[in-house]
Formats: sequence, structure tokens, C-alpha cells
Amino acid sequence: MTGAAREDRERALPARRTVAIVPARRVVGSARRAAGTARAGALAALVILLALARPAAAGDDTTVYLDKSGAIEAVLPDAARVVELRHVLAPGETRAIEALLGRRLEEGGFFLYAAWADAAPAEPTGYAIIVAEIGKVRPITHIVSVTPAGVVAKAAVMIYRESHGGEVASGRFMAQYEGKSLADPLSLDKDIINIAGSTLSGHAICRGVRKALAVVKTVLLDRSPEERAALLAAGTDVTPVHAAGGGVMPARAAGGAATERGAAGDATGSATAGEPASLFEALPDGTRVEVLGPGRLRVARAIMGSECSIEAFATPGGDDAGARTADAEADDGAGGAADAALRGALLAALDAVSHWDGVLSDWRPDTPLSRLNAAPAGLTADVDPELLAWLDDSRHWRDVTDGAFDPAVGALVAAWGLRTVAPARPAPDVLAAALARSSLRFVRLDVPARTVTRDADGLLLDPGASGKGWALDRAAEVLLARGVTCALLSFRSTLVALAPPPGADGWPVPVVHDGSGAVVAQIPLAHGALSVSGGGFSTFEDGGVLRGHVIDPSTGVPVPAGRLAWVLHGNGAASDALSTALLVRGAGLPAVDGARGGFMEDADAAPVAWPAHP
Repeated sequence: MTGAAREDRERALPARRTVAIVPARRVVGSARRAAGTARAGALAALVILLALARPAAAGDDTTVYLDKSGAIEAVLPDAARVVELRHVLAPGETRAIEALLGRRLEEGGFFLYAAWADAAPAEPTGYAIIVAEIGKVRPITHIVSVTPAGVVAKAAVMIYRESHGGEVASGRFMAQYEGKSLADPLSLDKDIINIAGSTLSGHAICRGVRKALAVVKTVLLDRSPEERAALLAAGTDVTPVHAAGGGVMPARAAGGAATERGAAGDATGSATAGEPASLFEALPDGTRVEVLGPGRLRVARAIMGSECSIEAFATPGGDDAGARTADAEADDGAGGAADAALRGALLAALDAVSHWDGVLSDWRPDTPLSRLNAAPAGLTADVDPELLAWLDDSRHWRDVTDGAFDPAVGALVAAWGLRTVAPARPAPDVLAAALARSSLRFVRLDVPARTVTRDADGLLLDPGASGKGWALDRAAEVLLARGVTCALLSFRSTLVALAPPPGADGWPVPVVHDGSGAVVAQIPLAHGALSVSGGGFSTFEDGGVLRGHVIDPSTGVPVPAGRLAWVLHGNGAASDALSTALLVRGAGLPAVDGARGGFMEDADAAPVAWPAHP
């Protein structure tokens, strides 16, 4: 999708951002309809701990500003009584929230709070909610308090996990949200002043605050006083110490067991004594496993310099297998046999992506791609058959796009310093030399003999423009082989979808222009792939022109940062490559069988359909 690799683990300078992708092929089979299926026994008490912070991996950049108790005090400072409600959304609530947001809601439940200014059992005087939104690659956990009129009272960052952009946690930045409602833009450079170097984090906070307002409105404010009181009656008293008059006020857990919620337990979402196990689990290799509902799991792992996630629904065991009953679900225990099989399939699919990172990474010197890059020019080298398969596919898409997509631009990436913190235009002779050796035309493949010859000295292959899509395609094959037919695989910059969620036409995915934060298209993804390139994700100034990190192979110059392109195709590698080509050539790129998408010259331009005449 871009000439620059997306694996920069220090600065993470992805050349393109793909918001979603649809599965690589149409799958025959019925996905298990888990929606509406209630688990019996202990499972009925489980809630989805999606808004809490995740455990920090050793050596990461996580900063914990507030634990849960401190966050409640920060946004509900005048509360004499606070009740916590762990609310699992009903399907109708999810649809209502998504209608307010104009995008898909990832979470299945939230931690909500109601506060009273005095101990008298009257209507709450304020509400709060913990939400999380992805900044660059990791979630930013924040808490938002909302007045009974649906207006933001206060907002505060609880946990920030990125190495850069943490200035959004400042009180001055967060105070801008006070007084805002769903009627406001809640957008950077419109009603929220941006902080230089924190654009992605700022967009994430804007999305989180809007989500907080939408959830509080739907779950609490839109109910009648009687319905609201009945809902909150099932909550847990979490009144802060200052309001309770001193001493430790242990939260009352489900079943009546008293627990003290320390900062560690609250910051990680770990279960406390007397409660069911957390629905979030961190594995030793850094993989996160989340239970999103009955027969519905999500796994995520840092791979290829980004986060790869897979969300899926369990599939009945055979063609004649019917829906499982609540009693059967309960007999399976907390995870259930189907959930265990689904978990194994999703982890195996992540392992497949990690395997391809070990084939295609040009950041690690031990991979087949890095060894080929290091081979002398003119040497015919035996290569790994998996690397050869990717190269052969890349050669096909280079030919189809007449060179608008070309993974042999590593020398140009180096010349511009696109993997550094300060990219800059190279000297004319340096640029000319890099351009002269940057083309897949100088790479000879002999597929039957499994050999490759690089004919240009200094030619470097960069997998960033299609490697993620290729890896997701292979992971989708793993899922299908294990009987999983309802899933969305995502690198955020490229996604592959199999069958849609039960009862839905597709996985609803917004295409976002990162430069403006605007949603420019809503796509229900199913049985295919979608990739999005450009949009101002990473930019630098070049003689008065703001450029991105996608190289035009014909000129050797990065394209303007404001451009945005998105392409749907039957598989991830193709959509990945074609979205880069569309970004480079614009809407004039010749039509490609099985592909469609859109193009914007900049954030203020109207989207143009591609191809113009299907």
C-alpha cells in the first residue's frame, strides 16, 4: 500500500491507514446466531469489561494517571453517593448508539456511574462512563461525566499507552470538552483545539467523548425515571472515600462479597475477590483475549509494527447443528466448548500472521526478505517458496497498475528518511540514483526454479504496501480450515472479513480521513477486503507541500498528505496494493476487475468514486 514499511516500532510511521477490509472469498455456511442467547447460571452475571485499561507489557509506554476511584472523584467531585453499573448492551441499545455515532460500536458493555449530590434517594445529579478509543495503535482509556441534560461536565484521561501524544491528558486539553453535547462537532480544529504532535490521540478523545454521550443518553437519559431507578438499583455502591466520610469503602461485588479495589485491579480490569473471572486475559506473548458475549471472542497481538486483531463468532459444529440452548451453554462452563475451539482458531490465525512477519519483515535481518535484500546484485538466489509467492503476487499487481504499486521502493524510502523522525527531500543526485534502482522490473523471478535475481545494485524490497493484506489473507485461510466462517481480521489499515455478524448485512466500518477526522464513507464489509491509504496519518513539510509517506514510484516523490484512497476487493493483498496505486494515480487509475473504491484529493474535496464507470 505504501513504499514505506509500517513496522517502525519506534515512531510507527505508517504510510497508509486502512480502516477495514472484507473477507478474501465468499464462504458457504451459517454463522452461529449468538445474539439474544443468554448464558445460564454464573454466566448470567458476567459483564463485558471492555472499557477498562489493559495490562501494560513490560517496557511499554503506558502511563496510568488515575485508577478507577481517582477517576470517579475527578469527574464527579461533588458526589455524596456513587453507584457503578456494569451494563451489557441489549441489541436495540447497540443499534441506537450506532445511529447516534454514525459508526459501528465495538464494545458490548460499559462501566456506567450515577451520582447523587446528597444521600437522599432522588434522581441522580450526574452520570459518568469509562470509555476507550484507539489512538495510534493502542487504546486511550478515559472517563467522562455527563449532566442530566446530556452535556459533558468533566473528562479525564485514566491511562495513556503510546510513546507520543500524551499531551492530550493535560487538564487544559480535556477541559475543552466541558459543556459539549451530541449537538456539537466534537472535532479537532472545529470546536476542539488540537495539540501539535497529538493529532491521532486528539481524534481518539473526540470519538470517545461522543461515544460516552451517546451511551449515557441511550442507556440512562432516555429511560423514564422509574426505568432508570430500577436499572440503577442493581448497581454497586462505589462512593469515594472523601464523600463517605473517611475510611475504606469496599465495593460490594456480585453475590454480596466485599472487595477492596486497588489501583492495580482497577487499572487492568482484573477480577477481584468474589467476582467472576475477568473477560479480558493477557497471555505471556502479549496477546489479548476478550470475551465479547456468548460465542463471540476478540484476540489482538502486536505484529508487523501494528496491532492485529480478529473478532469472530462461534460456528455450529455441522451443517445440521442447531443453535445451542442456554442450558448447554451453562453446562460448558465460563468459556464453553465452542468458545474454546473458537479461541484456538483465533490464536492459530494470529500465529499465521506472526509467521508471515517472520517471512516478510525487512526490519529483522534473519527473514527471507532481508536476506534477499542483502544479496549481491546479479546473484541468482534460491529463495523461500513463501517469499516467492508474495513476490509473484506483487509482480502481478505492479503490472496491473502499470507501476503505481511497486514494492521495490526501499531505496527511495531510505533517501527521503521516511523511517526517521525528520523526513526531508534528498539532494537531486541522491534522489535520481535511488529512483534509478527502485522498480520491480529489476527483479527477475523464476517461479518453477524458485530463484530470484536482483539486477540493480542497492534495490530494496519493502513489504509495507501489501504485506499486511497478504498475511491477513493467510490468517483467514486458517480460520476457514478450522470451521470459523464469521470473522473480521483487522490491521486497522487493512482488514479482511468473512461472513458478517449474525443478523447483520456486514461488519459496519467507517472510512476516516485522518487529517480531518471526518468519516467519509460507511461500508458494510462481508466476504471481501477493504484497504485505505493516505489521509494525513503521518506527514512532513517539503517546500511548502505537506507530504505523506506513500512514494509515487514514477517520480520517487511522496504523494501529498491530504490524499485519501480506499479500495474493496476479494482479498487483502489486492486491496492493499490497489489502494496504494489509487492514492498515487488518483481517480484516473484504470479500472481493475473485482475492485471498487473512492478517492479524495484532500480533506476538503468531495469523494470521487473509482472507477468512475464500473
